[in-house]
Amino acid sequence: MNKIIILVLAFVLIFTQSENNEEDGVFILTDKNFEEKVNEFGVTLVKFYAPWCGHCKKLAPEYSAAAKELKQLDPPVIISQVDCTVEKELAQKYEIQGFPTLKLFKNGKVIAYEGGRSKDDIVKFMKKHTGPVAVELNSDNY
Repeated sequence: MNKIIILVLAFVLIFTQSENNEEDGVFILTDKNFEEKVNEFGVTLVKFYAPWCGHCKKLAPEYSAAAKELKQLDPPVIISQVDCTVEKELAQKYEIQGFPTLKLFKNGKVIAYEGGRSKDDIVKFMKKHTGPVAVELNSDNY
């Protein structure tokens, strides 16, 4: 009986570690999953960062708060990050010159993010790029 419990616990531990693709609400992109996930998401804001960077550390809680708010939308909006100290090829491919660099990946296009670094700025930007294509007119908005 103990062997079965240990085996089940080991399986659960291995499975949860391999599926841990988020950090504080932000999806973690790697060289292995980047193309697949960016295409799957359709639209995602990617933060290219280095863990030692002071500006990155300052942005982290705002970015995380934005990620959590955006996930509550219907449909959910996912924002992502790439650790450039680990994923050097991605940093080179997307010409990352400084940290943090934010880029919007939208339907195969890459757009530099030059907006504010607060949660509200990020959420507003993402809503603008993921909102409905058309707005239903009614007596309140026409």
